[in-house]
Amino acid sequence: MNRYKKIQIKVRFISVPKDRKIELKLRSILAPYDDWSDTNYDERNENAKSALHSFYTKFKKLKPNMKISNLALRPSIDSFAPIRKALQEKNYTRTCNEVISFLHYDPFLYAPIHDKLVRLLEEFKLKEGEPN
Repeated sequence: MNRYKKIQIKVRFISVPKDRKIELKLRSILAPYDDWSDTNYDERNENAKSALHSFYTKFKKLKPNMKISNLALRPSIDSFAPIRKALQEKNYTRTCNEVISFLHYDPFLYAPIHDKLVRLLEEFKLKEGEPN
């Protein structure tokens, strides 16, 4: 008598949530320029700035949600501090890194968060085609 039962495993494809798909698409714009270090090469930094322009135009077009399911997930104002600091230093490669981290950890489609990030990028003149 066999003591072990046969286990039938059903494999299901798990769909990726819509927010995650959007995050991956936005991340792909910035990923080639993602660098947290302070080694700031001029050409790479300018390319990172161009990537931030592209990110801004795509991010601004997203339709934000008005509700968030978990109040604990709401980021504080401090969530924007690393992005703001990198922008103030004009270190666009680090800005790319900080934005990627922000997209991963914070609910970026929550309307107040979305709008705040758009305003932050506009404040530092990262609109497409705007001179610095």
